[in-house]
Amino acid sequence: MLGYNGSIPGPTLKVRQGSEIVVHVTNGTDLDTTVHWHGLRLENRYDGVPHETRAPIPPGGEFTYRIQFPDPGLYWYHPHIREDVTQELGLYGSILVDPAEPDYWPPAHRDVVLTLDDLLLEDGVIAPFSRTETNYAAMGRYGNLMLTGGETAPAFAARAGEVVRPWLTNTANSRVFRVGVPGARMKLVGGDSGRVEREEFIADVVLAPSERAVVDVLFDRPGEFALEHRTPNRTYRLAAITVTGELAEPPLTEQFEVLRTAPELVAEREQLDAWLAAPPDEVLAIVAEMDDPGAAPAADR
Repeated sequence: MLGYNGSIPGPTLKVRQGSEIVVHVTNGTDLDTTVHWHGLRLENRYDGVPHETRAPIPPGGEFTYRIQFPDPGLYWYHPHIREDVTQELGLYGSILVDPAEPDYWPPAHRDVVLTLDDLLLEDGVIAPFSRTETNYAAMGRYGNLMLTGGETAPAFAARAGEVVRPWLTNTANSRVFRVGVPGARMKLVGGDSGRVEREEFIADVVLAPSERAVVDVLFDRPGEFALEHRTPNRTYRLAAITVTGELAEPPLTEQFEVLRTAPELVAEREQLDAWLAAPPDEVLAIVAEMDDPGAAPAADR
């Protein structure tokens, strides 16, 4: 396994909106690497895209990033070279940008920052990787062992009436997670770029690779709960949650029932209404064709 600063996931960077930090990276792996600051608006030379915004960091090499945080919300960092290997083995971490606006988020008792990932095991060990090419679909492969915050079976405690805010990032290379907490109430309050335009009550949230979601979970009674990932074929237990009889203070149930809107996003969308309602200036038809890589050569048919 690999880790930023020796941990999986890497350290959570919690910063204020409008701040700037300097991150010094030393590549201790045997592969070229970069660090991509996913979702952040920052100087192009620090974006971590190899051969486009800067040269890769070679094994044993170093580079210093200067990162700005103009927007609130949940972001993350990871390599942009051979993610199928290095990200799969643990090179990822979360970034939580606190808003300058005091009431940007609805009230919650507690934040829990969680990465969602999977690993492919064969005969009890991590399945081998090709050193020369990506030999699985797209950016990586599906795993058979779930990791929540880098752990296989994490457990959390909560109090009756507590509103817990999980900050969820899908750091898997291929897997789409469908996450819920059966028996508790969930509200979607944020996504990839800060808060959502309109909050909504949900049964679960679907996260594609690299996608983020900010949800509020109300545990209105004591008992045993679970954070789960559901597929059509089976349900994966991602974390155990024990809710005690102790009451959370201050009570936030009434505030949880309120579905808020983000005025800046409403105003931005309204600026686009005329364009969306207008007829197209031109309609293009595009046809894409490709050979079947699994088909036999013509001479063999």
